[in-house]
Amino acid sequence: MGHRSSLPSTIRRHRAVGLLGLLGLAVIGVGCSSSSPVSDVIIYGDHLVPDAIFVPDQPPPPDVPQPDVQQPDNPQPDVPQPDAIGPDMGPPDVPVDGTPPPDTTPPPDGPMTTSAQIAAARQAQDGVLSQPVSGAIVTYVLAAIGNDPAGFSIQGSATGPALFIAVDPTTLTPVRAVGDEVSFTITSMATSGGQRRADAISDFARDAQGQDVSVLTQDLSAATDIVSNLDGYDTELVTVRGTLAANLGAAGAAHSSARLDTAGVTGDDNLHLRVPDTLRDSLGLRSGCVVTVTQTPLWRFTARAQVSAWVDATSTWRAARPS
Repeated sequence: MGHRSSLPSTIRRHRAVGLLGLLGLAVIGVGCSSSSPVSDVIIYGDHLVPDAIFVPDQPPPPDVPQPDVQQPDNPQPDVPQPDAIGPDMGPPDVPVDGTPPPDTTPPPDGPMTTSAQIAAARQAQDGVLSQPVSGAIVTYVLAAIGNDPAGFSIQGSATGPALFIAVDPTTLTPVRAVGDEVSFTITSMATSGGQRRADAISDFARDAQGQDVSVLTQDLSAATDIVSNLDGYDTELVTVRGTLAANLGAAGAAHSSARLDTAGVTGDDNLHLRVPDTLRDSLGLRSGCVVTVTQTPLWRFTARAQVSAWVDATSTWRAARPS
């Protein structure tokens, strides 16, 4: 009995794999070019096909007609089939070690930061409200001068926001001082000359003393947006160095001001130095003086930014008179 020899399937498979390897290299080399020939390569499983066996010819069996068998019509009613994939009704996924999955429920909102509380007060309408403020730092204490009321400024971070509290510090117990950390509730807000102010507070308390306000001070000497971003700087603790571009003129009761040119803003009449008249006279301030005002709240009158100094002290004021 004769046999036809054939290559083992393992050899055929290796040849096919080799072909795939060459095709893979070709694809990488041509960068998926559409002009490259494409071939379908099929690899069968790893098994041997038995050799073909030849047997003597046998006469074919006689043809036997088969009767036609006709199946009666028996239509089946349509039966809806359930979806192959249904909702997951099983228990929640649990890792193999039995540890329950982590709780992904978001935590509840935490308390507002001091800066967020101050921002909420600044955004409130004028009139009665109830806005708690906690952990605020007193950055400046101001005595009443002219039409400017006594009060103090507060801040929570170096980039603000800040707020002027138009409440006489001497009426509070204990009396306010720069560097105090305080808490209270704002019960009324007002606006004066564009500046937002709290004009009534309750539940006042001092939580700590001696905080360093220098870390809350921004040097705006080279800032180009001190006027255009006045709403953002309003009442914040600043240091500014500049040159008086004119002699001082009236700027409200018992105050004078003049245009101030800085490294960041020049020739803008909406940037002024403003001081009490008594300070103007004692220092002899006039056009050409170079001044540096340190760690005072930035005042404003409508759209005008007013770099302000209220006392002649080495920590807050420098003036160089022209010769």
